[in-house]
Amino acid sequence: MDESTSSSNNTVIDVKHLCKSFGDKQILQDISFQITKGENLVILGKSGSGKSVLIKCIIGLLPIDSGKILINNTVMNEANLSQLNEVRKAVGFLFQSGALYDSLSVMENLVFPLRRKAILKRDQLLAAEEVLKSVGLIDIADKMPSELSGGMRKRLGLARTLITKPQFIFYDEPTTGLDPITSNEISELMNSIQQQFKTTSIIITHDMACAHTTANRMLVLDEGKVLVEGSFDELSQLDNETVKAFFKI
Repeated sequence: MDESTSSSNNTVIDVKHLCKSFGDKQILQDISFQITKGENLVILGKSGSGKSVLIKCIIGLLPIDSGKILINNTVMNEANLSQLNEVRKAVGFLFQSGALYDSLSVMENLVFPLRRKAILKRDQLLAAEEVLKSVGLIDIADKMPSELSGGMRKRLGLARTLITKPQFIFYDEPTTGLDPITSNEISELMNSIQQQFKTTSIIITHDMACAHTTANRMLVLDEGKVLVEGSFDELSQLDNETVKAFFKI
């Protein structure tokens, strides 16, 4: 599929025949998939299957051996630094830890990504209040991260991601370490964000409840290859031992 076709059918991320090795160890082998605008794609895979490497290759943090990666029709593996940075401005990350600054208050954490932008202080605070409302944390603006529960820290990390108005969000194990009730709240919040902000997301998770709630489509990596892709219901009915193992967790 060429770039013009990708654009016409609403594809915003297009990975074509991606291969990546570290020395003699091949991590990703002939990976191909597409993501359409506004879609949540869940990526499943055992530890060491290449999920995190794949994300880093997509955003251009790791060079690839062969293949092609397009984001909004920019060929990431052929782009210069200026082009890469332009695409990266449209991408937000939610890490497992939340990546918060413990010495800064909730509000200070939120406005930190805006400090280098030509945005008035008043407008920074208004933007912070808006995203706090979106994640249900408007009453804790003056608290420190150490005073927050795990679920609240995750919400704050998500709010800080949203404040830059990303087109894409890459979630890395968004519910890890949370109890089932809080995990479900975060998963529902991810869906709410998808609908409210029209984001396109890649979600790396081992949490099948999270996958069930958030996935428009799922992709299973196995030994560096795409084993299968489809909806949660489609994958749950497959007679494949590797896939079935995820649904037994």
